Amino acid sequence: SDASVLYGWYTGLAYLFPILGGIIADKLIGTHRSMLVGGILISIGHIVLGVSGLGDLAQSDAGLALFIMGLATIVIGTGHFKPTVSVMVGQLYGPGDPRRDGAFTIFYMGINLGAFLCAFVCGTLGEQVGWHWGFGAAAVGMIIGLLMYIAFKKPYLGSIGAAPAHIKSPATVAIGFLIGGLVLSSVFALAYNSGAMGQLQKGMSSLQANPAVGWSIVGVLGLGIAGWVGWFLSINRPEDRGPVMSIFIYMFFNAFFWIAFEQAGSSVNVFTEANTNRIIGTFEVPATWFQSINAGVIFMFAPLFAGIWTALGKRKLNPSQPVKIALGLIFLGLGFLFMVSAGN
Repeated sequence: SDASVLYGWYTGLAYLFPILGGIIADKLIGTHRSMLVGGILISIGHIVLGVSGLGDLAQSDAGLALFIMGLATIVIGTGHFKPTVSVMVGQLYGPGDPRRDGAFTIFYMGINLGAFLCAFVCGTLGEQVGWHWGFGAAAVGMIIGLLMYIAFKKPYLGSIGAAPAHIKSPATVAIGFLIGGLVLSSVFALAYNSGAMGQLQKGMSSLQANPAVGWSIVGVLGLGIAGWVGWFLSINRPEDRGPVMSIFIYMFFNAFFWIAFEQAGSSVNVFTEANTNRIIGTFEVPATWFQSINAGVIFMFAPLFAGIWTALGKRKLNPSQPVKIALGLIFLGLGFLFMVSAGN
């Protein structure tokens, strides 16, 4: 249970920090340098994770603190990296360029190809050799990717991702964020090692033990968010309020999607390891390989569905984007019905 909570904090913050990272890229150092800072921090974080599993560190408090530092470094690096890569794809094309959608399709397929392959390398090393080897392999892959990007950036991307013109020394500012990220992750690790995070977890556990208090806090936060949404809608032009409201509705249901999706690396993976027959002949399929199924299916079926939508579009039968989102959520829910049945 402690591992699942830690995983939840890790993935949740990895999705939250890109809000800050995107602001830093837009206002201070540009998407190019922000991506470099993020990639370097992610590489360092995986190296730290690898070191935390060496020798006596694997079963000591110091090793756990080092492990937490690695996770924090990756989270901060992801905050810089995640929002900038996709933005740079968009920056390659001018407004209205029809090639942009195709570029994002290639980009998305590339991501899923990497996600499909990584479990066979990092997961196999982690389960069969040692987890620190799996983390180290991830660092190697990230470093190779960064070196390739640096080598081909100038001839293929030119000035794409440059810092705002009013920033005089963006490289110096970027180095400051790199060092600051390492310092912040170290402070977080020390706080965890001193028990500060344990106190936070105890506070959350006490809320779970007192549902009335917990739901009261949820209610107050919900009302606060609803009030902010209402204020934000009021300051928009009347013709923009409908589309903006639709975005908030999408965000609400999107939260349920990610609540389910992010169980793939925790509860679904644990269930796979403990309760699934993974024997094929004399070979036992590593549980981590199942992490590749989602990415593999996306990679294989993306071109098929693109063709289906195009064909339906010619017949004026192509479902609207909200309908497609709804279908995705419905099939996601149906998938978990199979998990419920298997769990019984």
